[in-house]
Parts: sequence; structure tokens; C-alpha cells
Amino acid sequence: MGERTTIVLDEELARQLRIRAGKKGIGLSRLIGDLLRSAMNTRMTGNEKPYRLEWPTTRGRLMPGVDLDDRDRLYDIMENSG
Repeated sequence: MGERTTIVLDEELARQLRIRAGKKGIGLSRLIGDLLRSAMNTRMTGNEKPYRLEWPTTRGRLMPGVDLDDRDRLYDIMENSG
């Protein structure tokens, strides 16, 4: 027998877990343990595709009067341009 731990689940999730455990013919604790082990193994073995953020690149030019070294002026311009 494993360590005893209390967790709080929202009612809908608990209901879905009980249904799934019943369909598999196993106890709720075993189902939760199996699901957690599976999730941890997936992350630990790197089976998930790494997330890659791609930034779109566009060509452009600065607006007249914009100085990127003057942060306060830049904020003023950004707030007032709509």
C-alpha cells in the first residue's frame, strides 16, 4: 500500500474519474496513480514536442520623431497613436 494523501478535486473532474475507473474496473486511487505516472513519464522522456514560438518578421521604418533610446518619449508616442 502506498502513501496516503488527500487531494481536492472539483465535482465534475471527480465524477469523470469515477466513471473512467468504473469502466476500467479499477479503483479511483489506482486510476489517478496511473494517470499521474503516465503524465510524468511523458514529460520526463521528452515524448512531447517542444513548444516553439515563432515571431513574425516585417520590414518597416520608424515613425518621424521616434527615438528608441528615449523610453519615456517612446511610451508617449505609443499611447497617443491609435
